[in-house]
Amino acid sequence: MQYGDVGLSKDKLDLCMGTNPANDNFTFADANSLKPPSRVTNQRDADLVHFWEKYPKAPEGSTRKTEALKQVLKRCLTDFMLYGLLGNR
Repeated sequence: MQYGDVGLSKDKLDLCMGTNPANDNFTFADANSLKPPSRVTNQRDADLVHFWEKYPKAPEGSTRKTEALKQVLKRCLTDFMLYGLLGNR
């Protein structure tokens, strides 16, 4: 199934949209200069994402890091028991 003009679909995208030759060889100076895109998280997984974000932010070797990892693993095990055995999620 195809929508739109068949003649245009055979053209390359840059021919339709155009390019800026000044940007052809552009590279970022800093690999982390781009902010990660905002994510939409299923409400069911919000606590898992919260615990997973806590883990790398906690100081290395601290009890906070250990607790965050325990919470992530506990949640993953619970999900496996609830949804993995049922085969639906």
